[in-house]
Amino acid sequence: MEIRITATELARKLGDVLGKIRYRSDSFVIERNGKAIARISPVAAGVAGLLGEGLRAWQEAAPPDPRFADDLDRCGRHLAWEAYQCRISKRTRPSPGSSSST
Repeated sequence: MEIRITATELARKLGDVLGKIRYRSDSFVIERNGKAIARISPVAAGVAGLLGEGLRAWQEAAPPDPRFADDLDRCGRHLAWEAYQCRISKRTRPSPGSSSST
């Protein structure tokens, strides 16, 4: 069943709404100023299975590459250096509208 409620009503009755979604498989359309802005509905049963499948695949994957952490560290240092260079170059540039000759 799809039920229409206001955002205010949802805020006041969130526990009840979640209970109806979980135990009765109701769906809710949330309205603000008379316009539908969101829909809340039960999660499909297969979604939890997808998470379980993902976790199993992760556990069964090859052992981690010990060099991976070093690669991440190197990337992080490189990005930090680029961000620093960008900040420095912004400080040394004249601001728009300013002129060097007065």
